[in-house]
Amino acid sequence: MTSSLLNKYLRNECTPVEVEEVLRWLQQEADTEAGKQILRESWETIPLQESPPEVDFENLLDRLHHRINLTVATPESRLNISLPRAIVRYLIRAAAILFLPILTILILTYSRGELLFTAGAEKEWIEITTPAGSKTTFNLPDGTLVWLNHESTLRYPQRFEPGEREVELSGEAYFEVTSDPEHPFRVHSGQLDVVAVGTEFNVLAYPEDTTMEITLIAGRVDIRRKIRNDDRTLYQMEPDEHLLFQKRARKLVPSAVSSDKYTAWKEGKLIFENDPISNVIERLSRWFNVDFELEDPDLSNYTYTATFVSETLPQVLELMELASPIEYKITPRALQSDGSFSKMKVIIRKK
Repeated sequence: MTSSLLNKYLRNECTPVEVEEVLRWLQQEADTEAGKQILRESWETIPLQESPPEVDFENLLDRLHHRINLTVATPESRLNISLPRAIVRYLIRAAAILFLPILTILILTYSRGELLFTAGAEKEWIEITTPAGSKTTFNLPDGTLVWLNHESTLRYPQRFEPGEREVELSGEAYFEVTSDPEHPFRVHSGQLDVVAVGTEFNVLAYPEDTTMEITLIAGRVDIRRKIRNDDRTLYQMEPDEHLLFQKRARKLVPSAVSSDKYTAWKEGKLIFENDPISNVIERLSRWFNVDFELEDPDLSNYTYTATFVSETLPQVLELMELASPIEYKITPRALQSDGSFSKMKVIIRKK
């Protein structure tokens, strides 16, 4: 893949085979260092007008911010609003300066000469998803600040209706909730809801995990479970408290903790404190976007205590190898029959 081919795609001059190649690259390789370099080279070739066309950019950028990865409650009700290519080209350059990771999304919309907006009969929803190995920060309509971790999705209405502030989380997120006692803030995460009015907390709720975790940093939150018309409070958390919910047993396990361990990810840190190796490799898998395989079941008895800040995957594995009787092997990505690439795999075995 080259920047010249990407530019050719942007000009709608690619053959069907080349289009497939570009789309496959955008999906699988664009987030790598080599991919980002190609995006930068392509970005530099897009001319930026000294003065953009006459348009309300404040409104456009606001709508763009709130409609990236947009979904709507009624998918069949969709509206395509075409914009002049010059406007979209200007937005691509401006947005790339502010937030390079969304350049790929903007390039895809630019290639069609339009930005996709949606219109729902009842409520318009926004869905933001982070791929493996990435995280992002953004504000909700009420000003609440959200950090969204790897492989996570947050769904929220473009505008909160009077009397409600409700969002849906799949994955992990840290919330710094704007205070509004009259309008509680509610996070739906599978079997449990977290309800607050103005506080800071972390929710770890990947649907494939057997547990869900909530960590309260400041303020107070209620843990609720809504079944039909029964909306009951199961537990009320205090600051520096961690709550583990065992999904199968439906059991709540509270504990007093140092919240840093559970929130350091938003600062680019990984903290382990006597964590079983199964938990360690699960977090490393999402952090580095790789698969892990434990060849020996006895390895699950090992625990780790460590803090990683800027270490690469090989450096982390080397440190794990020094701290316990294990060895590892890295299997590179491979081209699959459907044309996609498998993830890199790390195989861990006893020495």
